[in-house]
Amino acid sequence: MDHFKPPAKALGIAGKVGSLEVGRWRCSYLGWNPFSVYTKTEKVFGDGVLLYDKDNPSPPKATDFELGIISSEGDRL
Repeated sequence: MDHFKPPAKALGIAGKVGSLEVGRWRCSYLGWNPFSVYTKTEKVFGDGVLLYDKDNPSPPKATDFELGIISSEGDRL
């Protein structure tokens, strides 16, 4: 989904958004014109993890490990 990169670059926020890479802000994928009142969000990604899918509205929630909040290799004690 590289079509998010040019708008993010134009807004000066390409370092934070514009792709689905881990470490980026949330990204909503709209299938049509984002300014139309008839447009519905198809997918929402947060930190590279699918959080919402229109075709499957109740996918399993992302865990802290998937989101990278807690390192799975580090000692947590």
